[in-house]
Amino acid sequence: MSLPNLDPCLVLIAHMPMAAAFEQCAAHVLGASVIRKRLVCFDVESNAHIDHEVRRINTAILAQDKNEVVLLNDLYGATPYRIAHRVSQSLKDQGKQVYLVAGLSLPMLLKAITDAPNDGLEAYVKRIAETADRGAVVE
Repeated sequence: MSLPNLDPCLVLIAHMPMAAAFEQCAAHVLGASVIRKRLVCFDVESNAHIDHEVRRINTAILAQDKNEVVLLNDLYGATPYRIAHRVSQSLKDQGKQVYLVAGLSLPMLLKAITDAPNDGLEAYVKRIAETADRGAVVE
């Protein structure tokens, strides 16, 4: 049995200006055209209204017309994470397959953009998360 050809919507939800900064770093490494095709970014201001942000982000993701969504977040438990968690729940309620990965690093983002979920979305997301361990080097 072959797996379907998955092309998940990659969404970065982070503290302002982290999402834009990660997007710029990834564009520097991989090229802006690659990033525009693969990544949707949302910077969350410190005084953001959570309900408004959830609606705004949810609407933008649904406009991507993808059934699989990977939400990438900078800090577990913080406001952008809480927004991402609510977006995740909303998308799941609408029948989307969603994973939320917190603790974002540049190696994780580059992995998410360049890797392919050929062996399934769950395995793909696990590889993204594992990249955080391999990306931290102590010499």
